[in-house]
Amino acid sequence: MATLNSVVKKWQFLPSKNRSLRLARDMAKSVVLKFCGIEGKKYLKSMGEAIFLWSMLKEKKNNFHSIKYEQDTLEYTLNPKKYHPDFKVKVGNSYHWIEYKGKMVGPTRTKMIAVKRCHPEKSIIMVFERGKNKLSKNSKTTYMQWAKQQGFPAFDTKDYGWQKELIDYLKNNSELIKGR
Repeated sequence: MATLNSVVKKWQFLPSKNRSLRLARDMAKSVVLKFCGIEGKKYLKSMGEAIFLWSMLKEKKNNFHSIKYEQDTLEYTLNPKKYHPDFKVKVGNSYHWIEYKGKMVGPTRTKMIAVKRCHPEKSIIMVFERGKNKLSKNSKTTYMQWAKQQGFPAFDTKDYGWQKELIDYLKNNSELIKGR
């Protein structure tokens, strides 16, 4: 059983040539979330989510009340399906759902639009590992541009100060949102 901090530090210092998708999943899965004080599913699915959670927990003290991993299920109509947002963050009396994305493929985009249409009252925020990536090799639209066009607040972890911007957004928009 590994701690979130030790797994993230080990990954960050691992040479990129030694990183693989399988290793990332195995390392993320080695973090048992209940020992981190996180409610929700038992294991993380990716190192991107692990790094996001680790960086958010460092900022938790005075910025928000709680963060939970894949705790909620939001149904949407596109051949009735269910969607598990990655993180649920409580700020004040309001909740925000954060979807962390490494890749943003077509079916995921369709799903996110359907979820937003079915739950307009919910604050669903996109955090991209590489927000400047194009939607496809033939597209000129980046992940960040797509998110803004669809009305999702979006943050790119490659941008300097993204975490402060996200925390500010959560604080400034919490009293407007009353969803649970």
